[in-house]
Amino acid sequence: AGNSVSDLRPLIGLPQLMELDASNNLISDASAAGNIAALRVLNLSGNSMTGFSGLGKLVKLETLTLQNAGVDDAALHDFASLKLLRILDVTENSGLSARAVDSLKQALPTCSILCSQLVYDVDFSGHLVRSDETSLSLPACGITTLTGLEGLTAIETLNLRGNQIESVYNIQISHARDTLLDLNLADNRLNNVDSLVALTRIEKLDLSGNQITVINPLMQLNTLRTLNLSGNPIPADQVEILRAALPNCEITF
Repeated sequence: AGNSVSDLRPLIGLPQLMELDASNNLISDASAAGNIAALRVLNLSGNSMTGFSGLGKLVKLETLTLQNAGVDDAALHDFASLKLLRILDVTENSGLSARAVDSLKQALPTCSILCSQLVYDVDFSGHLVRSDETSLSLPACGITTLTGLEGLTAIETLNLRGNQIESVYNIQISHARDTLLDLNLADNRLNNVDSLVALTRIEKLDLSGNQITVINPLMQLNTLRTLNLSGNPIPADQVEILRAALPNCEITF
């Protein structure tokens, strides 16, 4: 470990080698290790690698450590053949998806798989989105509900302009209530804004071109700095009351 080794091929001549620590070297391809058939413990952490296919031949392997080694979903697929594997450490590999890790767990039910926090794909109203997405723009996509919003854990900017959304109830039961800063719901079919009071950090809100008639609930959004209500059948006196309640918010009507 910790040398400047870049090639594992010389070790092929050691057929009885059972344990190998080649961490923190300059290895870019681990395939050669697949020819050391007796290996039971292998550590290749800290190497920036792109080739893992040979490791799938190490059928006697029990412990495989690949921290920060460039492991991706394709590599995990190769590891599914390692039926004796009991510990797999793939922490600090950003190229891994939760779906691939879950698939490997099913293939190797007796193996303990260690990994960093994983990102799942979320079905947001028919569109696959990373759960850690911070900005999402889906204008005029025929979206009718906010189904799946609860799976977005870090969303800050959300543009859903020009869809067919009638309800924003999902905001109340999602992380978005505490993460959203900028929400565009212009030109939808909203007539009720009650659920929007759950937005604790919202700064910019566009509700123009909807069917909203009552806006009293919006008085609770004291973090608002910009609010667009144009194109809604709202009584003018309600707008003035809202302006008085939110003196630091620029309201367009």
